[in-house]
Amino acid sequence: MAETDEPAAGQQSRLLKRLETSAITKQKGAILFANGKPTSCEVALNSNLMGYVAANCLSYMPDGSVDMSKKYQVMVSDGTTTSLGMFDVSSATPHFKYDPATFANNLAFLKFNTGATRLWKNYIGANRADWTSKFFVSRGVNNGSPMPAWNPAQAVVESGDITAQCASASPLFASNTNDFVCTSQVVTTSSACALPYSSMYGVRDPDLAVAALYSHSVIIGDGLCKYTQIYNYYTLLSSYLEWGGNVAKATIYLYVADGKYVNNNNPNYSMVTPSGKPTGLVV
Repeated sequence: MAETDEPAAGQQSRLLKRLETSAITKQKGAILFANGKPTSCEVALNSNLMGYVAANCLSYMPDGSVDMSKKYQVMVSDGTTTSLGMFDVSSATPHFKYDPATFANNLAFLKFNTGATRLWKNYIGANRADWTSKFFVSRGVNNGSPMPAWNPAQAVVESGDITAQCASASPLFASNTNDFVCTSQVVTTSSACALPYSSMYGVRDPDLAVAALYSHSVIIGDGLCKYTQIYNYYTLLSSYLEWGGNVAKATIYLYVADGKYVNNNNPNYSMVTPSGKPTGLVV
């Protein structure tokens, strides 16, 4: 939904020229906190006032409403290790068809920094046909004092197309290939346990924009610390821009290179519910 002084969701913009994975330091980012503790969940920012997060990053009451007693906050980075602040979440709205059992429509919309004016806006990468590559990105903080400090963001270029394997492992992915990207790549750490990247950026050399958030994994094995194969699934945001705009009562901006591209403008969009079960452990 559009603001009175802004065009409708889908306004397009050219971004500054970027190419290497180090360019992620030029992109504002954010993570979700709950009860003063950082989560592994990245927030795809729309502005300094709102953004998307995976719905399974939130806790819920027995009636299905979000448990706001958890004191959710969003910590925003300028892209480097500089913090732009920690802001209380005033509302968290999961997608109306979010299914915690299958991770379908695994998105929620957050409003935060209530009462402030919009100082900047952020663009969502929408048209995957534009992209020449994808960056998988991980953001995190350390235990700084008096507040946590940002670690340098990590990014890696997608390597290889494993669409067939991802579809074989997940009926949800196979039934909704336009709403997901999938990779087996994980963050390089000293741990033997797998740590999926928290977001995906669409790249059209030399531009990039956040396009998807980590949703879940299907693991062939006993868990994240003992597996033979892992498939990590990321929910693309493009089909949910109009829904987010309706929740926010504001404009959601997208980045595309093709001026003739038309984004999904259905605010009631939801994924196809598949039959069948994943071939591995879903986490």
